[in-house]
Amino acid sequence: AQGENLLIWTVTNGLCSLQDQVLIVNNQPSEPYAGLDYEEVCENSFQLKAATPDYGTGQWTILEGGGTISDYSNPRAVISFLDHGTNRLRWTVTAGQCSLSDEVVIENNTPTKANAGPDIEDCKDWQILDGNIPAYGTGLWERISGYGDFMDAADPKTRVENLGFGPNVFRWTITNGSCISTDEVMVFNKIPDKAFAGSDQTICEDYTVLNGNDPLTGVGTWSVVKGQGTFESPNAYNSRVVAVGFGENIFQWQINYGEC
Repeated sequence: AQGENLLIWTVTNGLCSLQDQVLIVNNQPSEPYAGLDYEEVCENSFQLKAATPDYGTGQWTILEGGGTISDYSNPRAVISFLDHGTNRLRWTVTAGQCSLSDEVVIENNTPTKANAGPDIEDCKDWQILDGNIPAYGTGLWERISGYGDFMDAADPKTRVENLGFGPNVFRWTITNGSCISTDEVMVFNKIPDKAFAGSDQTICEDYTVLNGNDPLTGVGTWSVVKGQGTFESPNAYNSRVVAVGFGENIFQWQINYGEC
């Protein structure tokens, strides 16, 4: 049996006997169990899962990789500051001069923390995104809301085109194994509708009705570039203009959204 075994050897001759004792210590330790053969973690700390030995004492050693173990003799110790990639640990159970060991591999697949860059407001329907370049893992852009087409969704600095008016939200995801990190950026396209002032006109009176486009985004305003005229509703696409000067008069229809 494990532990001390005391045996007595008795020699008998008639009614007489003599005895001697021998102590046999069985130091076979408990069968060690270090945990599952493979553990994947998505952070740089992990609680170890070795079995507590019934006979003998356990000790952790790091064979590959690196980290800080909170208590090397605790089967449920926490290892922190794990190296990225493969970390191989050995759990050794020792009793006297005898020892048995088992190993566990902890794969630290913590990706680089994703950073999609600062939010952007601009007067154009394209933009250069500014995701971070991952040291661990691979990145990919995806559209969450709005519109936009990536030139290369795997490029952290990709150009995105055909942005919709208003907010467009994109997510930068860095994946390593089954571990992911995400961050989002909002690109606000403030470019208003393209202005169209209507067809040129030739009139025989000093008034007419203008025929600009009715903007879905932005506010339009009529102004006089050349000649003269008075707009009855300067912000209406179909405003009436009176007191039109003789000869050539040029009126401009300008659509604004903020500074765009």
